[in-house]
Amino acid sequence: GADIAAALVCAHANSVVHRDIKPANILLTKNGAKLADFGIAKAEFDLDLTAIGTMVGTAAYISPEQVHGEAADARSDLYSLGAVLFEAACGTVPFRGETSVATALERTRRGAPSPRDVRPDLSESLVHLIEQLLARDPSYRVQTAAELHTRLCANWTRNEVQHRDVTTTQPIPAARTRRPAQGSTASPRRGSTSSKRPTALPQPPAARRPSTSGPAKGRRVGIGLVILLVMCSVLMIRALLTPHELVRPAIARSSTNGPVLGIEASAFDPEGTGPVGENNHLVQLATDGDPGTAWRTESYASPSFETKSGVGLLIDLKSTQTITELSILSSTPGWSGSVHVSNERPLAAPIEAGMPITDTAPQSTLKIPGTAGRYLLIWITQLGSDGSKNRVEFQEVEVLATTKDQG
Repeated sequence: GADIAAALVCAHANSVVHRDIKPANILLTKNGAKLADFGIAKAEFDLDLTAIGTMVGTAAYISPEQVHGEAADARSDLYSLGAVLFEAACGTVPFRGETSVATALERTRRGAPSPRDVRPDLSESLVHLIEQLLARDPSYRVQTAAELHTRLCANWTRNEVQHRDVTTTQPIPAARTRRPAQGSTASPRRGSTSSKRPTALPQPPAARRPSTSGPAKGRRVGIGLVILLVMCSVLMIRALLTPHELVRPAIARSSTNGPVLGIEASAFDPEGTGPVGENNHLVQLATDGDPGTAWRTESYASPSFETKSGVGLLIDLKSTQTITELSILSSTPGWSGSVHVSNERPLAAPIEAGMPITDTAPQSTLKIPGTAGRYLLIWITQLGSDGSKNRVEFQEVEVLATTKDQG
């Protein structure tokens, strides 16, 4: 943690915010931990690199302000590092939902749990530091990477001193009395007092037993560091194998409500006059399982389009599914539209009224009462605004359905 804090001191001193601190971006070397992958890093003063209202980061470690699409600053990096420290100390991330969308949103609804709930043996100073880093309000967090580095080093030094003091103050065990070599002394005479009671070896003093607080605590710290090293190594390998997307395993369910896997998204612009579609090169980012990426519509002069009735995102479920719920994570406030389900791929703008979508910030969850179909169209009729542009941005779209028996 101290090595990464030191790296952030350098980055923040040059007005660079990393925005994606996570174990997969921490490389372990013989010279310490190194912070890598500045792919979505941004200069704090350069507002054009990423528009306000765009959420970037990884669901398990992203800060609450990034979930809301607000501008990230140095304290956002410190929140993410706090989530990494929580995982290193406790073996689990502070927030875990059923989906990446739920995981990201959970931190906006409640505060992070205390590390002591999982690891009661953690030092008070480390627990307080992690709790402060994970504060929802940035003003309550540690304010600078330099302060964090100082406190992490102090916490490490304090633990080392406590461990060393406990170890060196253990009483030296009494030397054992050697058994006499066979034949070196005369055997006691029969009937003598010494022959009635065998000579016992002196027992080590009771104080020799290790203290339950000192060395055990040191061992736990050591075990925690080993777990951190193993965890980071596994995550690094996973990141190298899947650098840009979250690979979801195929799941066989029996009459179970769950996310539909392997869906395919495409932009839907039947009334467009230019190239077919809307930002087709970004469309798969709406279903990649990563709320740090997004598909967006083109920008329009009017929120009501004026020249067309709307645009949409078409989801192909690959087979007929009994759809129960649609979840949309969007950082764009104020947009609205409708949802249409069919077994035939739509070719024109919908004529019939669909299920309305009106509650759209930052997440819209629409219950669909057992509607069967292969295609789901999210039809946008009113654009929102992310500052200066009229458009809509979807970080993540997820469809839940009741699957049939398999096998």
